[in-house]
Amino acid sequence: IIATGGPTEETILKTIEAGANAISYTPPTNAEIFSEIMDKYRKERE
Repeated sequence: IIATGGPTEETILKTIEAGANAISYTPPTNAEIFSEIMDKYRKERE
């Protein structure tokens, strides 16, 4: 059984516990990663 794990680690674990043999995972986009980096940078500069 191949299943999507959902957006969080908790939902991925629940999917595995429900019997999935493989998990389909979509990593964050470049824009999401860059946004997090810039948010951290801006907070450090304050």
